[in-house]
Amino acid sequence: MPLEHIPFGSFNPRFYGVSVFLSDHGRLDAMHRYVATEDVGKYATNSVPASFDEISTLSVIDHETRHFHDFLISPLGTSMMGLRMQASINGIQAFKAIKRSLGRYVPVPIGRWMQWNNATRQQWVESTGKYCGITRLDDMVALPNVTDPLPMSVSTGAHPLPDSISPEHELKLYAQLCSGAYSSMSDWRSHRVSDTGVQVGADDVFETLAHLVQLQSVWTGQGEEPGKVFLRFILTSPALHLHPIQVLWEALKRAPEPVSIRRLIELVMWTLLGPEQKLRSDGHPAFRFSQLLVLAVTSPDHVVFVEKLPTRRLFELLDTMTETCGWEENIRTAEASADQRIELYRRASQQVSGGYFDSLFAVAEVWHQDQHAARRTFLEDPESITNPLRYLTERAYPLPYVETRLGSMIHERTAPLGVDNSRAIAVDDDGKRVISYISCLSTPKTIDSLDNVVSARLSTHLVDWLFVDEPTVDGYEEYWRSRLETILGKEIVSVY
Repeated sequence: MPLEHIPFGSFNPRFYGVSVFLSDHGRLDAMHRYVATEDVGKYATNSVPASFDEISTLSVIDHETRHFHDFLISPLGTSMMGLRMQASINGIQAFKAIKRSLGRYVPVPIGRWMQWNNATRQQWVESTGKYCGITRLDDMVALPNVTDPLPMSVSTGAHPLPDSISPEHELKLYAQLCSGAYSSMSDWRSHRVSDTGVQVGADDVFETLAHLVQLQSVWTGQGEEPGKVFLRFILTSPALHLHPIQVLWEALKRAPEPVSIRRLIELVMWTLLGPEQKLRSDGHPAFRFSQLLVLAVTSPDHVVFVEKLPTRRLFELLDTMTETCGWEENIRTAEASADQRIELYRRASQQVSGGYFDSLFAVAEVWHQDQHAARRTFLEDPESITNPLRYLTERAYPLPYVETRLGSMIHERTAPLGVDNSRAIAVDDDGKRVISYISCLSTPKTIDSLDNVVSARLSTHLVDWLFVDEPTVDGYEEYWRSRLETILGKEIVSVY
């Protein structure tokens, strides 16, 4: 993939933090110059107009951090994190079963192979498979079809199975549990609403919030002109995930007074706070965003757009108007679900332990603590996150870990990294050829958890690739995919 297409950053719940892609020397130079500037005013008045690439590089951390905080608070984010853990725990157990199972080849992504019946699998072996040296179906590791029944006695897969069970049967159980978690995550992300003729999905809503916060970050951190450049990008970009906010913005041009960025953030934040038990219907962020679009098109002068209101009052008005459960109750219900889930993990950690499992359970505890802290802050003072100036300056919410990805570049160090608050992911035994760094930003608690975060990041990344085959972005993915065959003791074949 060409470097110019590498994203500026990413947030994926597989990693307890956010990723920044400093994938070329231009991005690195921009970051170094910005950090070296003594005050923002001098940087903002630089006579050389900043490029969009530079503007985005310098503000991407605020964009991705907002994703992180929205996932900590929102009922959808809470549910996604539960599924994320289900996929990882069972995926690692599937790894262990694959190593012990018969068969020389592992189909990737496993999720696609599990969708195929035996006739389709045999057809693949006789066509594409033969070019990989595969002559019969038994050459492949035995994996179930998604329609195969799952024993009711297996609820989480986070407990040891009897020694008498065969590796193939063990793999069947864990692969189904892992695949089921991915399927549910995909359903929530792919669910789209088009009541207004505008396609809206959950990712669009999260991206709208992050871009609006990033706009404020650019305007206050880099200056008015870069702010105008970034606003123009939001309003004119062909990116599908920005189309809903472009339509909402256009509709609100007919309001009697300009609608502020803060009000837009408040409105979109409300769409994330639907009831957890209705995420497949009118509690889904896409459905609630579509309700906003309808109101903006039909009544751009409505009080929720033009009247000065505290955030709490605005949310209450929207709840009443849409006849939905109260936003505070929705958050408390999601919190109760998260409390029950962490208890399951605690019990599971007493039965399944060692290596990656210990790291995953430790990270689950940290994530749960930060979810609780973020929800408490939000419930007590919702404007701490809906007022972008306060949000960006007060830093009232837990800070994420930050992963710095270097694209196809390798940082050639003269000595291994020897600091407490960062870890280097290296491709050599001496730890001097680095492809990424993972760092914590502040507290002793995050430093204590850093090694667990790094270990869990690597394991969940491998599970994701094995089961859903996400595209390769940079050298980081390429390196770990090359290690997968060694870990599994099998050959990997792509099935399409």
